[in-house]
Amino acid sequence: AKDTLYADLGKIDDISFADSNLELKDRRVIRLGKGENDTNSFSRGLGINIFELVKAKITSTRSDSDVSQYNVENNQKYYKIKSMSHQNEYGIFKYWGQEDTYNTAFLAEADEKYNPTAAKGLQSIRVKQQIQFTKSEINSLKSQLTKTLPEAISSRLVLPDVEKLSKNISNTRIEQSLFIDAQIFDEDNVINTDNIRIELANIIKTWGKINSNPYNAQSTSNDMKDPIIEAKKAGDNKYYWEKDGSADYMEAFAGELYIIPNLLSKLFDNKVSINEKLKTYDSLQYIDLFNEVGSTLLLRVIAQQPKNLLEKAVTYRLVITGKGIEPKITEFPENPDLSSSRLFQRILNENSFLTDRSFNLKYFLNDKGEALSLLEAYDQSK
Repeated sequence: AKDTLYADLGKIDDISFADSNLELKDRRVIRLGKGENDTNSFSRGLGINIFELVKAKITSTRSDSDVSQYNVENNQKYYKIKSMSHQNEYGIFKYWGQEDTYNTAFLAEADEKYNPTAAKGLQSIRVKQQIQFTKSEINSLKSQLTKTLPEAISSRLVLPDVEKLSKNISNTRIEQSLFIDAQIFDEDNVINTDNIRIELANIIKTWGKINSNPYNAQSTSNDMKDPIIEAKKAGDNKYYWEKDGSADYMEAFAGELYIIPNLLSKLFDNKVSINEKLKTYDSLQYIDLFNEVGSTLLLRVIAQQPKNLLEKAVTYRLVITGKGIEPKITEFPENPDLSSSRLFQRILNENSFLTDRSFNLKYFLNDKGEALSLLEAYDQSK
C-alpha cells in the first residue's frame, strides 16, 4: 500500500482490518479513525475591507451535529454536538490589528438514532491574536484574571513579567481553554440560580470594561433613549477614563442577572433531561455577556462546590506566546488527567474535518508543538 494513491477508501479499510493484529510497525495502513457526520449550521457575518488598509470582519456560526465515529480499535459510538463559534477580526495599516475567536461545544453520547442519552462534557476555547501586546494590556489582563478567576487557578497564573520587557510583545497569541467533564452535570450538587447569580454579579463588578451588548437593549430614536443602552454607555465611559463603571454595568445587565442563572442552573440539575440541557446551552449562546464571561462564571460556580469538584471535573489552560518571550503556560490542576478532554477534542477535531474538509496539523502535535509519534497518535485515537 505504500506509495499508492487509492480513490476507493474501502480498499484502505480492508487493508487496515487485515493488518489489525500485527505490530504497529508492521502494518501497511493504520486507520486512526473513521466517521460520518450530519450537520445543520447557520452562519452570519459582516465585514469591510478598504484597499487592504482597514479591515473588519465579524462572523458567527451555530451548528447541530449528529456524529458516528469509529476509533482506532474499530469501536463505533454515536454523539450529538451543539457548537458555536464567533470571530472578530480588525486591522489598520498592518501596524495594529487583532483577532478574537471563541469556540464552544456541548457534547452528548447518543443512541443509533442520535437520540442523546448522556452528557459527555463541555468545552470552550478563546484565542486572541494581536500584532502588538502592550505592557498596559498585560497589566489589564493580569488584573482581570486575578480578580475574576477562582483563587485555586489565579494563584497559578504564569504571565509575562512587565518589568523585564524592554518593548511591546509582537505577534502575540493568548489561548484560554476550559474543559468540564460530564460528571459535573450528573452529580447531585447544590449549584442553583442563587449562587450563579451571586457569582455573575461579582464578575460584572470586577471584570473591568465589558464588550458585550446588553441582551434587552432596544434601538430607539434620540428622543426616546433606552435606559439599558444609556447605562452601558455610562459604564463604558467611566472605564475609558479609568473610573469604576460597575454600578452602571449592574443596571445595564440586570436582565442577564435574571436570564443567565435561570438557564445555566438547568445544566447542573440532574432532574433535567439531556435533551433539555442541549437546548439550554444553545440558548445561552444567544446572550453576548455569557459568551464573554461564561467560562469564568462556570469556573467560579464550580469552585464554590464541595468534594473538590473543581479539581476533579475541570481542566483549565492558559497559553501566552509571542515574539521574543518564552511561552507562558498556566495549567489547572497541576497534573491533569487529560484523557476525557483529549477524547472530547478528538471528536470535535474529526467532526470539524468532516464538516469543512480542512486539515489542521495541530491535531497531530503535542503540547510542546512537536509532532506526535506513531504510538502517541495511536493511543490518542483509542
